[in-house]
Amino acid sequence: MNKFLILLPAAAALTGCASHRTAPEMPAQERPRMAREAEAEEYSPRTLIIFYDAEVGKAPLLKAVKRLKAEVMYDYKNFNGIAIALPEGSDIHEAMRQLQQVKGVLQVNRDRIMRLD
Repeated sequence: MNKFLILLPAAAALTGCASHRTAPEMPAQERPRMAREAEAEEYSPRTLIIFYDAEVGKAPLLKAVKRLKAEVMYDYKNFNGIAIALPEGSDIHEAMRQLQQVKGVLQVNRDRIMRLD
């Protein structure tokens, strides 16, 4: 009986340690579809969405857009923002860097593509 009382806490301790193992990585095809889609986000290759400060206005931003030879695709009416299309072959990351430095620009975002099933 004494041996059983000694082995019981040791077995409980070993069992507790074993339960903290991490599960092996699930193969990609077995992961839920939404998780796979979140990992592989898609972006438009030439479209940026830019938000600006209303007090500064959009004039400095439009001047920068013209320098980039980009086209204003949409001027949002419900909030202070525009969507632009960069010319073919433009470096989107360089354009983002330049636009972020424009006075009054609050945020420059790539246009994310969402697939609805």
